[in-house]
Amino acid sequence: MNPKTEHISKHLNHLLPIFSLDVLSRYLRAVRPPPQNLAKAKKLGEESTARKRPISSTNNQWG
Repeated sequence: MNPKTEHISKHLNHLLPIFSLDVLSRYLRAVRPPPQNLAKAKKLGEESTARKRPISSTNNQWG
């Protein structure tokens, strides 16, 4: 290994753990386990299925 690549390699070895922790922390924030609390799970489910108006609304453009 020539002196230039050895110098670069030494710096990369110091940065690798920091980079790995950054990637790991982003992954852990994105992938979350389901909530253990049933009430909290129900509330989250209601928010995701909330609609502005009912499905059977007669106010539509086709009829």
